[in-house]
Amino acid sequence: MKIAVASATFYYLPFEETLDIISKAGFKYLELDMYWKGGEWEMAQHLKDISPQTVIDLICNKGLEISSIHDGGGVVEKDSTSAIDPMLYEYLSVMKKDIECIVFHPPHKKTNDGENWWSQFKHAYISELSSLNNKYTVCVENIPDFEYYFVPLKSLEDLYEFSLDNKVFVNIDTTHFAQRDIDIIQALDILGDRVKSVHLSDYCKNTSHVFPGEGILDLKHFLRSLLKNKTTVITLECTLDKFHKLSKDELIRRLRTARDYIENAIA
Repeated sequence: MKIAVASATFYYLPFEETLDIISKAGFKYLELDMYWKGGEWEMAQHLKDISPQTVIDLICNKGLEISSIHDGGGVVEKDSTSAIDPMLYEYLSVMKKDIECIVFHPPHKKTNDGENWWSQFKHAYISELSSLNNKYTVCVENIPDFEYYFVPLKSLEDLYEFSLDNKVFVNIDTTHFAQRDIDIIQALDILGDRVKSVHLSDYCKNTSHVFPGEGILDLKHFLRSLLKNKTTVITLECTLDKFHKLSKDELIRRLRTARDYIENAIA
């Protein structure tokens, strides 16, 4: 099982500084979160206008390895026929080593006819995932509701069946389940060995993606249960606005503490 850090955690810092923090905190692996902008959101802004080849070279030069790559989009705008960022294929073409998995958000669209849209769109989406899952472990992530957007695969049963029927796997985001009042232990019991990747964070008083041990979730029980499921990657994904006020040394210390929490739980 690989323990990684989501690179977009430090989206507000230059990418090279992000890599330095992750490395000095004692991590070997990172999840590479691609730059993406769509709908009302933007992600991994520190990679904007940097070529995939340059990104991969920077990671290799720092001595880090990519455990997974995250296409953090999923918003289907206007008449788009794809929910996958074309940049993903460029990243995959310049990767120097194999990765454990690719993580996708389910497609979601601002529409008043969501059920009909999804019934038509999902066939093309499944086809795109199938073109990748013969070489990579493809994981579809649970996501929360977004106002005015139709979000498919919200129930545990739908997510499980979609995963099983289409030979893909699941990435559990612990905060996203907490935001929808779904117990993460129950989710893990239902999804079972379909879970191959996790975005790990705690949740507290409507504050999302806080550090493990700082919220209300039973993460120690959850982490121990992952060992039975043969999960391959645990990615620490904590993104708090207050990070902006912390020094580099403090960020490194917080990451080390989080890494120790995970390692002790699964020891």
